[in-house]
Amino acid sequence: MKWNKKQCDKKLVKSFLEQYNKANMVIGFNNDKFDNRWINARALKHDLDVNVFVKSFDIMKQAKRLFRLPGYSMNYIAKYVGVETKLQHTGLAMWEAIQTGSKREAKKAMKLMVEYNIQDIIVTEQVYLRLRKYMKNPIHLGVIQGKSKSTCPVCGSDNIKHIKSTVTAAGTIQHIMKCKEDKSTFKISNTEFLKL
Repeated sequence: MKWNKKQCDKKLVKSFLEQYNKANMVIGFNNDKFDNRWINARALKHDLDVNVFVKSFDIMKQAKRLFRLPGYSMNYIAKYVGVETKLQHTGLAMWEAIQTGSKREAKKAMKLMVEYNIQDIIVTEQVYLRLRKYMKNPIHLGVIQGKSKSTCPVCGSDNIKHIKSTVTAAGTIQHIMKCKEDKSTFKISNTEFLKL
């Protein structure tokens, strides 16, 4: 799908929202401040329905909360953890070529933009997979898959092990579990633990 001659993005946004609105959770990098608000704004512009209840997992926000790093750009974190990095592009010049350049310039810049975005998705996924064991998911994937609350909330696996028991200040017993598949740790209630 492409922009029409007037460069209107209504059909693109409508097509995107068909998938976005089905999501339980979206994962991105700085998406709470940028991507999510951008798609909401474009939906508003074209009077389209948008799922404002979709859960958001912002890798940058989580990284800032958990880690003391010299930098928090996706490229820096990707390099830091040893995964692929983003492609370089010409920034504003690329956007200007797409919007106001000659037909040839616009086509070349759009090709670069698509390549950049595909690589951006790959890097985002790799960074997420590398960091997810340290972060809390806003949804429980196991429950979404119809499994019990004692399954891994990140991947839904029931291949888990008990790490230790802990007690809250109110005296509630909880159990720290570790998923053997994705290495994430999570807590379950004593009631759920006894069901195991």
